[in-house]
Amino acid sequence: MAKECLVIGQPNAGKTAFVLSFVESLGNSKITITFNYPGKTPIQRTMNLPSARKFLIGPNPHQTRCLQSVTVEIAAGKVSNKVTLIDTTGLVDSIHQELAIRKGMVQTLSALENVPLILHMIDVSKLKYRSGSQILNEVDRQLLELGKLRTGYVVLASKVDLPSAREGLKQLEEAVRGVRVIPVSSLTKKGMKEVIAFVGRNT
Repeated sequence: MAKECLVIGQPNAGKTAFVLSFVESLGNSKITITFNYPGKTPIQRTMNLPSARKFLIGPNPHQTRCLQSVTVEIAAGKVSNKVTLIDTTGLVDSIHQELAIRKGMVQTLSALENVPLILHMIDVSKLKYRSGSQILNEVDRQLLELGKLRTGYVVLASKVDLPSAREGLKQLEEAVRGVRVIPVSSLTKKGMKEVIAFVGRNT
């Protein structure tokens, strides 16, 4: 049975792009995604990765409105382990006005309770624009505190290919001191080997 790994964070943190880049970094050219809309029968769709990027990624927040899962195989010595990566609806501090998005966030929080592996994505390209000691917003602080209680938890500093990310990465590492941070870029594949190794060790 595949072990589940939840990719979680704020809207537009880069979660979906990361999942697709993770799959591609394992040598896959296609992806089979299961869409689990709340209260509905799961829908499965197979696409090549360029098509998946066009279909799943957009500039507006909450492009992902349900749990979207994909199962991959990660080599571990002479054997390979199956892992189900679960992309999630982005979490926000306030109550969203749209019902479908609220349902998606509830679904995300429910999945968070029992999943053994958590990849917590934080967009460091935006952190440098925040002032004061509270670098992380309430959602990320709560996820961080929960993650500290889990063995299969890591923070992914996303979008490190952007020029504005350098200072944000420093601030993030200071804010989450004691927790492992892996800088990643879905565009350049930076950090993918490290994340794959982390997931592989915990499956």
